[in-house]
Amino acid sequence: MTEAPGKMDKVYGELYVANDRIDKLAADMKSLKDQVEQHAVLPGASVTNAVTTTPDPVELLMAVETEKSERMKRKHCVIIFGLPQVHHKADDETFLDFCENHLTVKPKPRSCVRIGRANDGPRKLKVTFDDDSAVDDLLSSSQLLRQFSEF
Repeated sequence: MTEAPGKMDKVYGELYVANDRIDKLAADMKSLKDQVEQHAVLPGASVTNAVTTTPDPVELLMAVETEKSERMKRKHCVIIFGLPQVHHKADDETFLDFCENHLTVKPKPRSCVRIGRANDGPRKLKVTFDDDSAVDDLLSSSQLLRQFSEF
């Protein structure tokens, strides 16, 4: 019977150590949760809410429709590299002259806008058309430029 109290003391000691470790883990988890909440995307958002809530279906549909709309807009655009910017001449005129002199198509752009920075060469020219068939025609005609050494 003398062994029983000694074993009980040993079990109590191990329980005390295990309990102490659990308390330390709980404190570490709380600290990590606080750090994550400080870096949450939305102010006031909690970690538990961010993980358990599902996105609003209306917001999700709006995001999908917005992305589809953006893709459709980009389908109507072409970015042209290396077309020099002519002073005292509008970019759409420069583009039309280039097409007339070097390509087999004469597309009618909706808008022409210079984008980016002028680093080593001329700025890029973003040309927007009313439909994507004009873009396809221009791209297929531009294959002719590969035959000339100046382009």
